[in-house]
Amino acid sequence: MAKKTIFQIIDLQKYKDLGYDVDCVKKYGIPTDTAGNNIQTILVTESYSDYTEIKGTLEDETTDDLSTAKKAFIMPGVGMSADRLKEALREHKVVVTNDYELADVLVNDGLCADEHDSTFRTTKPLHHKTNMYILKEGFAEDYFDQTGNWTIYCDKVKNARPLYNHNYESAEYDLYGISGLAIELASKIKAGDMKVVDVETVMNSSNTKQRLTPELVDQLTAMLNSREDREMAGTILPTIDYRYEPGLMWKLASEAAQRIDYDFRSKDIDYWADKARIKKLSRMSAQDAILYFEQTGELDKKTFKMLEPIVRSEISIHNRELYVFKVQIKPEYRKYFKKKKDEN
Repeated sequence: MAKKTIFQIIDLQKYKDLGYDVDCVKKYGIPTDTAGNNIQTILVTESYSDYTEIKGTLEDETTDDLSTAKKAFIMPGVGMSADRLKEALREHKVVVTNDYELADVLVNDGLCADEHDSTFRTTKPLHHKTNMYILKEGFAEDYFDQTGNWTIYCDKVKNARPLYNHNYESAEYDLYGISGLAIELASKIKAGDMKVVDVETVMNSSNTKQRLTPELVDQLTAMLNSREDREMAGTILPTIDYRYEPGLMWKLASEAAQRIDYDFRSKDIDYWADKARIKKLSRMSAQDAILYFEQTGELDKKTFKMLEPIVRSEISIHNRELYVFKVQIKPEYRKYFKKKKDEN
């Protein structure tokens, strides 16, 4: 039974069978704790094209149909909590397993690569790091003696194991790291034994999803401003389908973004708020929102008619003592006021 860890045994034959170049790869160790007491092995390639190809294999959705799936493996490090994903998958009679060998579908959020700063995150199956150092002594000595592999020094151990206490060398400038799990999953996907489905597909097909209404906006705003009801609001937020009612999503963001951002430490709420663009929408005026939704293709008559009166109320005109002003909608926006009979 395979364990749910990115550090599966690296199978170079499988890697080669996937069509990747084994002549430009090397095994390195990476520290998995801050003390540097535990070092695990990843494969590093010089080939950017091989790295991006395997990344696409793991991230690109291959199906949105869960009716034939039986067992799902959730990619380590996804933004949504496992409990909520399990609940949503259960609606489709799909069981979650920690053994990727038993799974016929991979649930991913399209973010399986760790490509930030100089710390290796052990929940991500792929890594891209630049301008790193390698060493084989000190805390890395035992690992080198056992494997013959150098260890990549990263910020995870810089406090407990300062670099200046070691002899070190420079690694290749670009390090494209591929874990054993990435190879195993890519092999299953390429063989047709595993499909890839996005977290969004799973969650948006859940029966618990609901559309935002004016009443629900008011209810949530009141709950978020109440210490007694705030926790309940936190259970409702991830159930809101942010793909609909952009005007109401803007209103909720405008009124409650700060509460949503600071009052919760929930993986599910953070994931939902990011996908719902809560921070981004909260920084927009009503006019900004109209222009933004027009740009994204979300602007419709309902949204325009909701936001336009707010924009109109914010118009400031001086010299009213001498002049009479008339406000008119620009021609390109008048279509949002047309009735069906006027369009014929």
